[in-house]
Amino acid sequence: MGNSIRPSATGAIRHIGLAVFGLILGFAVLNLAVSALLTGVMFPGVRVAGHSVAYKSRLQAVEQLQAYNDQYTLTIQLADKRYIMKSSELGASRDTAASVETAYSTGRNSALPVLGVISSLRNGNSGYAYQLDSAKLNTFVRKVLADVGRPPVNAKVEVIEGQPVAIADRDGVSIDQAQLGRTLQLALAEGQDKSVALTPTAKKADVQLVDTEAAIAQAKRLIALDLTMTYNDKTFKPTTSAIAQWLVFPLRPNDKGVNVVEVDIDEAKLRGYVQSIANDVNVAPVNKKVTIKNGVTTVDREGSDGLAINQEEVVSRSLKALRSQQPVRVALSTSPVAFKTEYNRVTTLDVGRYIEINLSSQQLWVYQDGQVIYTSPVTSGATGMGFPTVTGLFSIYAKGTNTWLDGRAYGEQYNYRVLVDYWMPFYGGFGMHDAWRWRSTFGGPDYYYNGSHGCVNLPLATAAFIYSWAEIGTPVWVHA
Repeated sequence: MGNSIRPSATGAIRHIGLAVFGLILGFAVLNLAVSALLTGVMFPGVRVAGHSVAYKSRLQAVEQLQAYNDQYTLTIQLADKRYIMKSSELGASRDTAASVETAYSTGRNSALPVLGVISSLRNGNSGYAYQLDSAKLNTFVRKVLADVGRPPVNAKVEVIEGQPVAIADRDGVSIDQAQLGRTLQLALAEGQDKSVALTPTAKKADVQLVDTEAAIAQAKRLIALDLTMTYNDKTFKPTTSAIAQWLVFPLRPNDKGVNVVEVDIDEAKLRGYVQSIANDVNVAPVNKKVTIKNGVTTVDREGSDGLAINQEEVVSRSLKALRSQQPVRVALSTSPVAFKTEYNRVTTLDVGRYIEINLSSQQLWVYQDGQVIYTSPVTSGATGMGFPTVTGLFSIYAKGTNTWLDGRAYGEQYNYRVLVDYWMPFYGGFGMHDAWRWRSTFGGPDYYYNGSHGCVNLPLATAAFIYSWAEIGTPVWVHA
């Protein structure tokens, strides 16, 4: 006989199927109802930093959270230092909109709204989102670093008692600013006073002690090189300690961009050593001395050339050899140093009558028989404008009254035509004359930019006196 299902069993299966269908249909209806109920609002159980925002729209949640003016205290423990600061002091400002968006997403990641409700009831609390002001955070970081931080110290090489010696590196202490920012945000998100402990990080030096070994070995080879300089029967040879003092150990990047300790020669110290040799070898020139008295030249001492070693050549050859780690053997050469002639110019006036004009003090003196019989301020050429008064020993070669002086005869820059009462030229177009028609004061430093075009301006009374006192041929001595 074939198998057959009894009517009672068939009915039971039908009833089970209908029950399952009913459950599925009911669950679907429940999900639709939950979805409709929670459209645009927070799921039940949703909280932001402990504040319930369940069944509120995002706008309502923002308004509610903005009403809280929460200010939290953070206690930050770093090594043996403790910092107690308000969140605002760290540059933290609450981002309410971002906080609400996070809360609104709670439960919505589930495929079915009912499951989302279960999730939000269990894990519906989210923290505040915060923005950190980098400038204020940097200020805090700088304060922390000033208290507990220190930069790493690279290993280096120094010359001690004539030998290269390695100085060990030292680790630095720092804090990771990005990690600090994340830690602060997590602490602030809980919406309550919080204590956090931060661990400073050790920062290794770029150059370790082992990185100095090659430089020390190279330095020792350099110190041991033979360095000899000769001149005639003299030999100059620095000690190993002296050579060691020439060494420097700069940090330079290699082809991989990594800093390495190198060995080089301090050119200034090498030059100092060569100069010490020059002090022994060089012969200073003897300058010739000449006296010129009233235009008459007398040789007081003949000059003689000197000798000087060619220091640039010695330094260049020595540097090239040492940097190539080659011995240095140099025969010193010399070049003549020409003597100079020193002139002593002396002006004496062994005459009974003459006029002296001092351009620095802007004064004039009239001498007769060795005595000053008249003195007066003057205004000379405007040196700063390119019109200096000529200096030297001259004499009055003409005299005139009521004379028109026309500067255009000497060039376009001498654009003047003036009438003077007394005119006494002593060198070309240079002369003494009154200037009362356009100048009210004389003497003083204003001549430098406000003086004449080269002549010596006199007060009217001074010009009248000199005109009546001086004869043609009277010496005029003009000097600075």
